[in-house]
Amino acid sequence: MVCELEWSETRLTVRAVGTFTPAELLRGVRDITADARYDDVRQVVVDFLDADGSTEGLLDAVEDLLVVMIGSSASNPNVRVAIVAAEPAFVDLVAALNSAIDTDPPALSCFPDRESVPGWLADKPRNTVPSARFRPR
Repeated sequence: MVCELEWSETRLTVRAVGTFTPAELLRGVRDITADARYDDVRQVVVDFLDADGSTEGLLDAVEDLLVVMIGSSASNPNVRVAIVAAEPAFVDLVAALNSAIDTDPPALSCFPDRESVPGWLADKPRNTVPSARFRPR
């Protein structure tokens, strides 16, 4: 899987291209959340519309994804993640993650097209808790 990353001050856009496996998805999430810039991001858009990955086994990755997401939320509790994907397996994945994380508003949502994302990201932003990353004075 090739991921094109576009970082801005408060937003990360990830565009997945080509084929991928659930293991590659997990590795990508780990790499992104380990990046120091992730602590300041408030919006993440992950676009799978141009990916050819097999969604078989995607729900098996839920537990591992939860471990990474919960760990990364310690340094960035404000991030909202929009998944753009046409595959129903992604809707199921987001539902499973949201039911385990239980935040209000939900930290994750899945959309069938790119046009629906900006409205959701603007609605009820989660910018209520400062980043826990150490910032020397």
